[in-house]
Amino acid sequence: MSNPEYPKSSEPPPRVKRYEDEEPPSQSKSQALIAWVMLVVIAVLGTFLYIGFREGEGRVQEEAAEEATRLAAEQSRADSLQRVRRLARAVRADSLAKIAPR
Repeated sequence: MSNPEYPKSSEPPPRVKRYEDEEPPSQSKSQALIAWVMLVVIAVLGTFLYIGFREGEGRVQEEAAEEATRLAAEQSRADSLQRVRRLARAVRADSLAKIAPR
């Protein structure tokens, strides 16, 4: 590929710059700054959302553990009361059996 203007050159012809191809420098710098600010804002918001969801997940697990502990304590109390009632019935039946038939 040789340049038609310069027959001995192997380089392509120089590209003609057009005004439409370029943006004013101030506009491109401001757009770049806005893009960076938006990127930082999105990253910060994403971090806050991630942390919030993780904390929420931890709270749900803590509440489930507390509920399980509360239910286990209630069941333990109910079992203890049931044992005490059975023991009280047995003692009463035993004492009545000792006094009544004679």
